[in-house]
Amino acid sequence: MSALAFLQDPGLIAIDTKVDLAIDPAGWLTRALHVWDPDGTFGQLQNQAYGYLWPMGPFFLLGKLLAVPAWVVQRLWWALLLTVACVGVVRLAERLHVGTPWSRLLAGAAFALSPRLLTELGPISVEAWPSALAPWVLVPLVGLADGVPLRRAVTRSALVVACAGGVNATAVLAVVPLAALWLLGLHPLRLRVKALFAWGLAVGAATAWWLVPLLLLGRYSPPFLDYIETAPVTTTPTDATTVLRGASHWHAYLNGAYGPPWTAGWRLATERPLVVATLVVAGLGIAGLARRGMPHRRFLVTGLLVGLALVGLGHLGQLDGFGAQTQRTFLDAAGAPLRNVHKFDVVLRLPLILGLAHLVGLVLRAARTGDRPELAALLPRPLQPVRLRAGLVTGTALVAVAAVAAPALGGGLAAPGSFTGVPGYWQQASNWLDRA
Repeated sequence: MSALAFLQDPGLIAIDTKVDLAIDPAGWLTRALHVWDPDGTFGQLQNQAYGYLWPMGPFFLLGKLLAVPAWVVQRLWWALLLTVACVGVVRLAERLHVGTPWSRLLAGAAFALSPRLLTELGPISVEAWPSALAPWVLVPLVGLADGVPLRRAVTRSALVVACAGGVNATAVLAVVPLAALWLLGLHPLRLRVKALFAWGLAVGAATAWWLVPLLLLGRYSPPFLDYIETAPVTTTPTDATTVLRGASHWHAYLNGAYGPPWTAGWRLATERPLVVATLVVAGLGIAGLARRGMPHRRFLVTGLLVGLALVGLGHLGQLDGFGAQTQRTFLDAAGAPLRNVHKFDVVLRLPLILGLAHLVGLVLRAARTGDRPELAALLPRPLQPVRLRAGLVTGTALVAVAAVAAPALGGGLAAPGSFTGVPGYWQQASNWLDRA
């Protein structure tokens, strides 16, 4: 994962999230402590800048204090995001007893290199960060079914939510549904009620550091959501097929005179081989979830359906679904903060990825135990049907995941406009303005 991160525009500072966070993290974090910023755009109300106070801001500040080049700090941040996502799925699959060690590792890579994370990693990594943490929100709660103390499980899960940051409230909200579904399925009823209540309080406390400033900002900030997008725009690429393959981010479909601003997202959304690869990964995940022996099948299938409903909310297509217009009206009014429905992709992505881990693990276990004795005696080991099936399924999964990762393998995740450093004439102009 680290190697993939450093393949992207080596030596150049990428246009990722907030450029001044990479150039001057201390100055940015200092300004983030105040609602009013007198320096930006001749004075402005800052939009959720306090969300960078943890963990992205301190990460970049530490890199600056250690005299690490800004572009290296950026790539280390990307490497951390990819690694957290990958290891989180491996750990979650272990806790749920899904798959084998090898298939869990494949699933972790498939999640870290999923279309949504690759689309956002280069141009807006801070929005991809909560999705990378989503498996870790669930990991401590899984232990409740095995007798792990409630206080410990709830506290650890809430701490992960706190580490999701507060730059984008909806992206953080997207890590909640699967955890809530898991708690709703706990037995006995007394444990379920106690866990839901305790976890709700813990998550509320874990998000208060950015939720309170957000409410304060809402009192003074102009309704900028009314001017940056509309529900028909954000819900156009959210048909069931596109949602399942993970290409529901509407920014990925933008193009201009100088080419698509989000190159990796554009490729995953429009290039036929990559479209097929994303469909294959999703199809293998569905096949895994459909198997009777799938651990926690009801929970995972429910999560998949909830994710489909959330991302497909108000979809605009040739034939609207039931209540679609009402849903879009809601998204353009009171539900404007939820209008970018693609942020809930992780709710369905995790069940699909765990389904992939189960399917691959199933065929690998079958290959180890061998085929029927009468067939085994007639055929060489590599030609036994069970081994052929294992090779076909595993090989298909590997090729599909590698194909989805093609934008990363080709070093194309960074958005156009990477640069070596702040131009000298910018510094001169800034000094002149300070003296004026």
